[in-house]
Amino acid sequence: MYTINPIAVVDNQRTEIQDDNWGDVISIIRLNEELSKESLKGIEEFSHLEILFYFHKVSDDKIERI
Repeated sequence: MYTINPIAVVDNQRTEIQDDNWGDVISIIRLNEELSKESLKGIEEFSHLEILFYFHKVSDDKIERI
């Protein structure tokens, strides 16, 4: 067993809980206040970021597995 301690939240204007059609959705990643701005120093030098997102509002029976 493990515990996930998020360092940020993903925020957008989407109100429906859906598993599809995210192409036009713009989201903002909001870092927790206890993290300093210095923790992002040099981030613009990377071409990509990997964001792990836990879809905590989707019920297990709605999750599509491949």
